[in-house]
Amino acid sequence: MRLRTAARVVPFLLCAGWATATVPTPRVSPLQVIADLSRQETQRLYAQAIAYREGDGVRQDHFRAAELFRVIAERGHAGAQLDLGYAYEQGEGVPRSVGEAMRWYLKSAEQGNAIAQHNLGLMYRNGTGVAQDPVQAFGWFRKAAQQGYARAQRDLGTAYEDGNGVDKDLAEAVRWYRKAVDQGDPTAQADLGWLYMQGEGVAQDKKKGINLLRKAALHGNSFAQFQLGRVHETGNGIPKDEAAAIDLYEKALAGGQDEAQVRLARLYLDKLGGPAGEHRAQAWLDEAEAKAKAGEPGTSDIFYRLAILYNELGKPVQTESMARRGLAIAERAPEDGKALLELLPQLAAALSQQMKFSAAHPYLKRLVTLIEGMPDKDPERLQRALRAFALNHHNLGELAQAEALYLRTLGMREQLYGRDSPAVLEVLDKMSALYNVTEEFGKAEAVLQRLLAAHKAGAGGDDTKLASILGNLALIHWARGDFTQAELLNKRALAIREKLEGAQGKGVSSTLNNLGSLYQSLGRYEEAEKAFERALAIKSVAYGPEHYSIAASLNNLGGLYDAMGRYAQAETMCTRALAMGEKLLGRDHPELAYAHHALGSVYAHQGKFSQAKDYLERALAVRERTLGPEHSEIAATLHALGAMYLAQGQAANAEPHLVRALSIRERVLLPSHPYVHATRKQLADLYRQTGREALANALAPRATAGKG
Repeated sequence: MRLRTAARVVPFLLCAGWATATVPTPRVSPLQVIADLSRQETQRLYAQAIAYREGDGVRQDHFRAAELFRVIAERGHAGAQLDLGYAYEQGEGVPRSVGEAMRWYLKSAEQGNAIAQHNLGLMYRNGTGVAQDPVQAFGWFRKAAQQGYARAQRDLGTAYEDGNGVDKDLAEAVRWYRKAVDQGDPTAQADLGWLYMQGEGVAQDKKKGINLLRKAALHGNSFAQFQLGRVHETGNGIPKDEAAAIDLYEKALAGGQDEAQVRLARLYLDKLGGPAGEHRAQAWLDEAEAKAKAGEPGTSDIFYRLAILYNELGKPVQTESMARRGLAIAERAPEDGKALLELLPQLAAALSQQMKFSAAHPYLKRLVTLIEGMPDKDPERLQRALRAFALNHHNLGELAQAEALYLRTLGMREQLYGRDSPAVLEVLDKMSALYNVTEEFGKAEAVLQRLLAAHKAGAGGDDTKLASILGNLALIHWARGDFTQAELLNKRALAIREKLEGAQGKGVSSTLNNLGSLYQSLGRYEEAEKAFERALAIKSVAYGPEHYSIAASLNNLGGLYDAMGRYAQAETMCTRALAMGEKLLGRDHPELAYAHHALGSVYAHQGKFSQAKDYLERALAVRERTLGPEHSEIAATLHALGAMYLAQGQAANAEPHLVRALSIRERVLLPSHPYVHATRKQLADLYRQTGREALANALAPRATAGKG
């Protein structure tokens, strides 16, 4: 709200002796005193005008006040010009006229009146009665701020913070906010407090930020009340206190902060505000759905914002519920494409976080189709949708489709953001992981070297991006049989993640799994067990008792125990892993091939050949369907099947499986790799058992101990 002078700015506008209003005499007409006004008479009339406007000692009369302000304003009195401008802006005692308001503000501002200068700045900033002009607004704010007017100092700080009418300069924003804060301006307190919380333009200091937000909130600043509510809700810098958050959000909502309703709804729906709060939140949602049925637009917005909030809180089930309710509303008005564009990715993300990749697929496909059908195709939104669609194909094991979509996303991001932009590097990271899965190690290494070069050209320090690059490079070295380098890279990645995330970080668990797999392939079983057990412990805390990442760790331990001959433990682990995987992903997900293979191998080593054959053949069918015919995981299952047949004395059935396994492993892995050795040894044993010593001897020199 713009200010008028009144008695609040006496030091600036009034000379000595002007502060006390005199009750006016009704018989005096302004027209009788126009000629030859003395300074004393001007003071008296100005005080009378203020008294009429405020109703101070006399019946309030805006018409009389405006008439007096005009008499004095026309004689060049800056304060009266400001007040007359305000009267025109508000329509108090005169017909409302923004043009006349601006004319009188300008007269006052040109005489150096700081409040008039600030009001002009607001009109130019907001486009009130004049074309919007941020540069003009900035100029007037600066004139008023330089005179020490707190509100202008605050708005000048906002201009610098937003880069509105001037180049963005957070340090300057902080400087002007501080000047306004020193004068007790609540809005400046809120704005500066927010910058301290974020560490923008000033060193992050949550204690100072919270103190400033509290001061502003006590003065009724709704933005400060909302932000302080978030601080209490999330425990950001202070202990979490949902009751305090609710109280602050209620005040912020009453003050016009609509986003507070979403925060309140979330807290109430999660039963943190008692039955009355839960009933109130449900009423808000029911009201939105009722309005939608009545044809009112925009009613899906609360569900969309709740979906985003639940997604931020890591609650995919609630995210899905809100997104579905919002989508049901949006479907009633398909011409409102904006709502669909907002809700479809939220629903797909919620389903993906629950490992429901097949369920997410049609929503992502629809999202891409919807954007591509738009006249401008919105390239920013399209590249995000393509990336999500690619990742979903990746998670479904549809690797060729994933690669095509990643490449399309990559091309768009390079064009939009530049070759070495973070958005481009993020896609390259996904592609390197994909190429490691498909064992296209040449492609993977080329991508990783590009990522490494970009990292060195940028900050170049130890961060999670570097750890990811090192981990993927380690896989390539492992495949090439360079185990020393693979171990060094994994250990460096582990050290980086432990430094950045702490000993219990999720990224730490992933690197530990990589190290465990490396140690297992080298026969270093005790080291592998420690790595796998530590990874499982971290994941159990991070994800809870049921998550596919937990199932993968159980499977890793089961496979290790199988290799160590601890078959009972192996069976327990693998059975748990498969049951959890089927529950979370569905019985037909390609990721379950790992569990089928591991359990089949355990049963084979226990002599339960019928069960082993069923699981191993199922794993082979899934892997051939998703990975193609020449993949090392297919070779692993072929090796296990061949070993199983050989253990039963069925050399004729074993031989084609082992021959094919060796052929794949020699193409994909280096000759020195332990897995190549293991298959050579198994096939050599088969040849000896069937009296083909020459063939066995041809394999034997390069066949050393190992398990495939």
